[in-house]
Amino acid sequence: MSELIMEPVLDPRGVPKKPIVKLAKRADMDDLRQGPVLFYDNTKLSFCNYFEVFSRIKENFAREGITISISARRARGGYDGEGSRRAVMDSAVL
Repeated sequence: MSELIMEPVLDPRGVPKKPIVKLAKRADMDDLRQGPVLFYDNTKLSFCNYFEVFSRIKENFAREGITISISARRARGGYDGEGSRRAVMDSAVL
């Protein structure tokens, strides 16, 4: 049997041009205690009770003195990181 030789296939879509998203600065415990801490549900957390994770995080935070938080639930669509943060803060429940 002869060896099958496969030529590389070029993707006709080319190289996607996506913006590079910078990660947020990691807050230390003192920053978290001063708050607010944003808990953002992008509407996917209701699947399999994943929103319960936020409840446990808030309980653990409360033990550490981190009590000022904002909860928001909003579909993510169409925002970059900063735009999403502003939109969530505008509609957040304090």
